[in-house]
Amino acid sequence: MDSEGSEIHKLITEVFANLSVSGIDNQGEMQERGSGWGSKAPAAVGGNQSIGSFFSQNAERIVREMKQVLVAEPCPKEDRSVILLPGIMYLQTHETIGHALELDRILGYELAYAGGSFVRLDDFGKTALRLR
Repeated sequence: MDSEGSEIHKLITEVFANLSVSGIDNQGEMQERGSGWGSKAPAAVGGNQSIGSFFSQNAERIVREMKQVLVAEPCPKEDRSVILLPGIMYLQTHETIGHALELDRILGYELAYAGGSFVRLDDFGKTALRLR
């Protein structure tokens, strides 16, 4: 309803495309590469041509990436030193600490979507958190 008194009803159908390719690498492990709109959906409205352009823009790249992965050397498994830029550290801090302190996770409302938290309400105001 708008300020002029008009009442507008819309039916909006949202479609989220996904394109993926799988293969077995030299070590017999299944690998997959893909590209999907998911939560990164472009802010646009369109018809079937939107989905068609998504596939045409991503198909060759995904196949090319899969071919590279299938012949790549295995990732080293020994301990290594890593230098991270500040932006990555901010993100990691947010993901590991920030989400755990969100009230919806502490109260269990996020369990079906993103998991719970190791923080409890009675942990607030204390100098150290107990890990379960």
